[in-house]
Amino acid sequence: ARCVWLAKGRDGLLAVDLDVQDRIRFLSHGEIQRPIGERTRTQDSVVVHKRCFNKSDGQPWSKQERWNASETAILVIDMWAFHGCQPAHLRSMEIARDINRAIMAARDLGVFIVHVPSSGVEEMWAEYPEQRERMMQSSRWCMSEEGCLSASLRHAGQSVEPLDDEPTLPIQGGGCDDGKTEAPTRWDDESHYQNRDIKIFPLDGLSDSANEIVGTFKRLGMKNVVVTGVHLNECILKRPFGIRQLLREGFNVVVARDLTDSLYDSRDPPYISHRAANHLMVKHVETYICCTISSHDFHQLNE
Repeated sequence: ARCVWLAKGRDGLLAVDLDVQDRIRFLSHGEIQRPIGERTRTQDSVVVHKRCFNKSDGQPWSKQERWNASETAILVIDMWAFHGCQPAHLRSMEIARDINRAIMAARDLGVFIVHVPSSGVEEMWAEYPEQRERMMQSSRWCMSEEGCLSASLRHAGQSVEPLDDEPTLPIQGGGCDDGKTEAPTRWDDESHYQNRDIKIFPLDGLSDSANEIVGTFKRLGMKNVVVTGVHLNECILKRPFGIRQLLREGFNVVVARDLTDSLYDSRDPPYISHRAANHLMVKHVETYICCTISSHDFHQLNE
C-alpha cells in the first residue's frame, strides 16, 4: 500500500509517495509530518442546524445534527474571479469573502475542502498540482468502466435531471439583472480562475469532474457534503457534481443558504426582485431537494 506524506525538505514541506517500509524508515528518523488527506484535528465534530419545508403542507422544520469532521466535505462551486453579469459578479465577490471565512474554520477542524471552478481547473493546475493530483487519484482508484459514479454521468457539462416529485423551478434562470450588455471590467470569457479571496490550502482538492469528486469522497469515507458557491438554480443544482447527483450517490447533502446566489433577471417570470427570487429558489431546494444550513454553523466551529 502506498500513501502520500508530507516530509521536511530544505525548501520546506515536500509531498512524497511512500510505501509501508519507506513510511517506517522515515518515521524512525522523525522526518514525516503527517499524511496528505489527514486533517489537523480529526477527532472533532461539526454541529449543523438543518432547515427544510414539508412537501405536504409547506410547514418549516429544523433538525440539529452532529457530524464527524473527518467524514465531512465542503464544495466551493464556480466562484470565478470574474463573471459576465456585473451584478452577479459583485454579489459573488461578497460571497467569496464569506466562503473563505467559513472554510477556514471548517478546514481547521478537519473538514475536506474541494474547489470546483468549472472550466478553470486546467489553468489552475500548475499553481496547485498537489490539490489536483489528490482528486485525480480517485479516478484511478475506481476500477469499473463507468468510473466512480453510480449513474452514467461523466462530464461537468452534462445536466442532471430533476429528482422524483421535484416540480419546475420557481424562477427562470440564466438572465442578468443589470439591464445592460457590458461585461465587468477585465472580464475574460476564456478565464475561469477561482476568486483569490478564497484561499486554497495544501490539503484541499481541485476538480470540476464529478467522477473525481464522488470517487474522492467515497475513497476517503465522506458522508456529509456542504455545497457553497454559485449559482443555486444553475450549476449547483444541475451539474453532475451538484446537489441532485450527490444525493443520488447517497451523500447527506446540504446547501449553505447564505453562501450561494441565484442567476435571475427580474424582467423574466415571475417578475420579482433578485432578492425575492433567490429566496424562492432557496425555499424550493429546502422543500423538494435537500435541507440548508447557515454559515453561522461554521463560524461557531472554533469557539
